[in-house]
Amino acid sequence: MRQLFKKFISWLSKLLSKEATVTSKRGFNVHYTSEFPEFIDKNIIYVECNVKSKDYWYAKLQCPCGCEDVITLNLMDDVNPCWKLTTNEEEPSIYPSIWRTKNCESHFWLRSGLIVWAE
Repeated sequence: MRQLFKKFISWLSKLLSKEATVTSKRGFNVHYTSEFPEFIDKNIIYVECNVKSKDYWYAKLQCPCGCEDVITLNLMDDVNPCWKLTTNEEEPSIYPSIWRTKNCESHFWLRSGLIVWAE
């Protein structure tokens, strides 16, 4: 338990320091749709929603590490776990971080359309 706590503190301190993040120069765009496409393109976040009311249900994106796995995120706040998608001048951010627990095990944030990697 103590080692887990130390790992968490180390991770948190790296997260808060400028040196801990490497940001992708390729920005993500958002595409709103009533139904997901068969293929998910790189650098596009597909948001399944009621397009008229912007009632978001799910988001899909290709993992930015390059493994090409598709990540599906729940955007409905009445089901856990859930994420929140915000856009500022069409630059998407997703909260909280996205942490894959299998395959590539990538851990990152999407902030203003850019990937910020956790270390």
